Amino acid sequence: MWLLFVAKQGFSTNYIADGYMGRLSYTQGDTATAYINAQNTFTNVKMYLRNINGKKVDSVVVNLVHQHIASSHAARPWSLGFGYAPSFKYMIPNNLPSGIYSWENKVFFIVKNSRKNADITFIYPSNTETAYGNAGGKCFYNDGSTDWQQSDTLSFLRPLTIANLTYTRKYSEPFMKWINTQSQYNFQVICDQDLDDYSEIQNSKLICVVGHSEYWTRKARENFDQFVNAGGDAVVLSGNTSCWQVRYHPTDKTKIICYKDASADPEPNLLLKTIMWASPSLNYPVLKSLGVDWPHGAYPPSPIPGAYHGWGGYKIVLPNSPLLAGTNLHFHDTIACKTREYDGSLVHHYNTYGDPVLDTNALGFCKIELIGYDEGEEDFHSAPAKGHGMFIAFKKSAASGNVVNVGGTHWCANTSANGWPGGWGARDSSKIKKITMNIFNLLLSKSNIYTNTHASCTTASINYIAGSTSLELFPNPSTGIFVVKKEANDSFDYTAEVYNMMGQKCFEGKLNNEIDLSNQSDGMYFISIKMPDGSALTKRVIISK
Repeated sequence: MWLLFVAKQGFSTNYIADGYMGRLSYTQGDTATAYINAQNTFTNVKMYLRNINGKKVDSVVVNLVHQHIASSHAARPWSLGFGYAPSFKYMIPNNLPSGIYSWENKVFFIVKNSRKNADITFIYPSNTETAYGNAGGKCFYNDGSTDWQQSDTLSFLRPLTIANLTYTRKYSEPFMKWINTQSQYNFQVICDQDLDDYSEIQNSKLICVVGHSEYWTRKARENFDQFVNAGGDAVVLSGNTSCWQVRYHPTDKTKIICYKDASADPEPNLLLKTIMWASPSLNYPVLKSLGVDWPHGAYPPSPIPGAYHGWGGYKIVLPNSPLLAGTNLHFHDTIACKTREYDGSLVHHYNTYGDPVLDTNALGFCKIELIGYDEGEEDFHSAPAKGHGMFIAFKKSAASGNVVNVGGTHWCANTSANGWPGGWGARDSSKIKKITMNIFNLLLSKSNIYTNTHASCTTASINYIAGSTSLELFPNPSTGIFVVKKEANDSFDYTAEVYNMMGQKCFEGKLNNEIDLSNQSDGMYFISIKMPDGSALTKRVIISK
């Protein structure tokens, strides 16, 4: 009788213990597989598909059972997946709009646009969500793992945890719920893994990174840069963006890998080591892609006496920016948006108001403007050091698109678990929404976004472009002594780091007329040379005695 009651009246989400889908995202017309773990055995129950706002959009009548982690996966369910038996299959309707969906607000997945022709493509931070999720006992963090030993490999085929639903998802969910109600925008949603496929974004006018997008593959970064370099515009409504390099399992794309230690990572290609993108050995500085990065950013203002203090949001330094139109913001007004982690950029000096002035020459963009900033404590020094969160707009070159980067993790959040007010839930949420719409509307209409409309982009102010140097190392291979050859008029004092195939540093010092590696064993080595603009150039050499 009780089971019949459940079937007749509808299905309560309380009867779903947990579950996951066979993939993080599906295209309209795909057949999706659901793996549901119910609290008990239920027959002919009606389960609703809901959009991110909780609205019912479809339903299925299914049989559900209580499931356990498969015995073959029990030793390492965090990396092997839970191994549930399939519960049912569902064909994604061709007319179901792209967005984030769930089975009864418990089992989530993304639906993509089969035509891939949306004006805006939103990139959902699924890698970050997986990195913090400790279903099965482990995640990419010691303090999130039950035995305080982080894993280097995680499976996407695991349920979301409380940490996901109350922590990582909150960085983007309020914004995604809002954008789902904005019918004036033709948009689609994809996940991080989809960004490895350039066809997912190439026909978009605008791509937008949301939330806390911390974990990127090299291919995703290359595709992002290709899109912008080809003239596409990008918006980053995220902080701590592209902090760690990850890769997917070469044969099993349901697994993500991040060792966070070059010496522990068995990957032989130094450029694919799963370490911080700021590492010179990766030869791919985030500043050159996004204009800001985490090493130049900050944690928010600290209550500790003597620490650096900010304003709990962005202090406006460019009130006449077109991006701020209609907000009635004035010079040194503050937009309340206290964040957890800020991204910042290169500071040349501080002006008479105490505001940071960007080192535009070192950044090498043909246009860049600082719109607002916050102050906090930088994390990359042994002693307290001043860092910033920066809201910027820039254009790399005459041919590239524009990039707007807010540099904060809480722009798309409301109030976080620790009570910090975010952009979508603080005093100035109406201003945050207005600025966001200004950004979208101006970029989609190809309108000006800069205060200096006369600034020329016919030639970029780039003194050095990574990879264009004439630096040479020879002979190669050699017995360990490599002669350094550079242009006669090049007086820059280069420094170098040398890494072996395991990512272990073998040498660090000035790059003089030669590098002596004769004390190293035979094999391949990578020499990371620091360039005048702060980027790194990697040379591959071979020692053969």
